[in-house]
Amino acid sequence: MSLMRQGLVIEKLVVGLHRQRFAPAAAPNLVVRWRKPISLGTAPSKLFRVPQRPQIPEDELKEIRRLFKNYNTQMKSIRAWFAEEAKRQEAVTAAAVAGATGEEAEFQRCLQINEEWNKKVAAERQVRLAAEKAKLTDKILTDLEQDELQKSKRIAEIQQMVEREKDLSSHYITEENIDQAIEEALSQEVNYNFAIDREGNYYHGFSMTPTTSHS
Repeated sequence: MSLMRQGLVIEKLVVGLHRQRFAPAAAPNLVVRWRKPISLGTAPSKLFRVPQRPQIPEDELKEIRRLFKNYNTQMKSIRAWFAEEAKRQEAVTAAAVAGATGEEAEFQRCLQINEEWNKKVAAERQVRLAAEKAKLTDKILTDLEQDELQKSKRIAEIQQMVEREKDLSSHYITEENIDQAIEEALSQEVNYNFAIDREGNYYHGFSMTPTTSHS
């Protein structure tokens, strides 16, 4: 038996053993394509085989080259388009960042102007409040002075009323002078029966002598 036939027999035995060893027990009817392990190396029947280089017709080769060139050109265009798109995105991002920076600077400028306005308005408010406070203080002082004058005037009127009542109290009928008052009232006869003529003269009682007064 030649060495080649011995090698084939050994290969078949190894393959059979390998199938029995690695065959799935749970699914015996499952068909699995078997591949030779890499550790077995090249089969002896294919050890010295030289593969035939495929013979491509000239027109087909030209078509393949044309398609390959078209493919390379298209891929180059796509890569260039992606590069341009990336640059454009970078430019847009840079413009957005610059715009945001400009907006931030504008915001800070507006904020500073607003703070200056607030300070100016606050200073004007302080001046206005101080003037209003001074005006209100003057008004309060004036009102207090007027109240004091009114109070003093009222006190003076009350004092005059008290003095007048004191003067009139000397003619009051009291327990001490009631007898004297009675004697005077009896001694002074008062007749309330009187008449008036056209000239305005009074005639008391039965007297025909006119007088110019009622008493």
